[in-house]
Amino acid sequence: MSYRFCKLMFMAVILIASAETAAADKCQGFKFEQVQNLSLQDLGRMTQQKVAAGKPGSVVFIPFDDEDHPQQGNFRALGLVFARVGDLGETPIGGYIWISKKAHSGAYAITKKDNSVSITFHTEGKQRCTTSHLDFELKQMGKIYVNGGFIGAVK
Repeated sequence: MSYRFCKLMFMAVILIASAETAAADKCQGFKFEQVQNLSLQDLGRMTQQKVAAGKPGSVVFIPFDDEDHPQQGNFRALGLVFARVGDLGETPIGGYIWISKKAHSGAYAITKKDNSVSITFHTEGKQRCTTSHLDFELKQMGKIYVNGGFIGAVK
């Protein structure tokens, strides 16, 4: 084999290894799992709830204790988020906010507009994640959206 061919093969191996390392370093920052019921164990892990209220209703976030939270593979539960419109007997829509263990920590921001209330979760730290934020939004008529996709309506 020629020197030039060997050099090209060596460079190709390095490029492939670099691409695989870069892909392995990225993480999926957040995922949302819609749930209707919770276990008593998970209820006991929750801390002080945060409420964002506006015209269409309320979005509630209840974080899990930093030292005791559900885990699922490479994710840990950041907390539970749900929306309600305030009617008696309604069925709220919500679920778990899962954050990658590679993301280290998560923060949230509350946004209130005339016709919506939302909580946006985002990763903190140097780790680059493919899903670095998750937006849970309550709009008019009790409609709920996660990252812009409709998931249901409060009934």
